Amino acid sequence: GTFATYALSADGATAEKTESKPVFDPEKDPIFIEGARVGDMLYFVTYSGKLIGLKDSGAAIEKVSETDLVAGVEGGWAPGGYELLGANPAKGVLFLSMHPDAKDGSHKAASKEVWAIELASGKVLARSEAEGLTSLAVTPGATPLVFGTSEEGKLFKFTVGDDFKLTKAGEAGLAGFA
Repeated sequence: GTFATYALSADGATAEKTESKPVFDPEKDPIFIEGARVGDMLYFVTYSGKLIGLKDSGAAIEKVSETDLVAGVEGGWAPGGYELLGANPAKGVLFLSMHPDAKDGSHKAASKEVWAIELASGKVLARSEAEGLTSLAVTPGATPLVFGTSEEGKLFKFTVGDDFKLTKAGEAGLAGFA
């Protein structure tokens, strides 16, 4: 559960590798390969629903935070999907695809909800119904939009309220917006 950083020599002929201290346990709680960068922080989520914050400003990546997003939440919730998260740097919020009744192997399951998470604290700000999404993308500006795709090839557009709740604002199939 480590990260490696490579520093290229001035001529690009060689590279020096620096490995981080362990930041997660790949046997007990792997991370999803997709992460999000906000400023000088990188964010990853684990299969069980922990949000891990990393800094990569030094020679080695350093773990600076870990928050269990599902602690005390009933229903066996966990992250799921393929591109399951997206961050909005302007608001400091991460949007994450979540599904209930998680079990071993359900890490690619489509969403039942999308959760909005404040990156500074790891607090879940809102939970919005958004069924069937496997990928998310979030715009970076002060008024974020969230886009999601389903396994059936549909594209969904959501607006984000002041309370970070999502409202469905459009849906497109293979033939355009409806």
